[in-house]
Amino acid sequence: MNILLTGGAGFIGRWVGKKLLEDGHHVWILDDLSNGREENIAELRNHPRFMKFIKGTILDQALLAGLFEEHRFELCYHLGASINVQDSIDDPRTTFENDTV
Repeated sequence: MNILLTGGAGFIGRWVGKKLLEDGHHVWILDDLSNGREENIAELRNHPRFMKFIKGTILDQALLAGLFEEHRFELCYHLGASINVQDSIDDPRTTFENDTV
C-alpha cells in the first residue's frame, strides 16, 4: 500500500513509520519539523520501501494535492497535529486548521 505519514519525523510518527515499513508498505513522510526531527527518521531512510521525506506543511494545499496526484496514496496517517494542548486554548482556529486535513 502507498501511505502518506504526516508528522512522521515526530516521536510517535517514527515508530508508526517503522511499523508500516516492516509490514510491507511504501511510505512517504511529510513533516514541517516544527516538533519532529530528521534524526528520528534516519534509520528509516535506508529501508527499501521508504520512498521520500518531504519537508513541508499540511497547510500547503497545493503541496498535498500534488503529492496525492503523483503518488496515489491509498491511506494517510495524520500525525502532524498540534502536540501542545495550551495551543488549542490560546489559538483554537489555528490549531483546528492544523489538526484537520
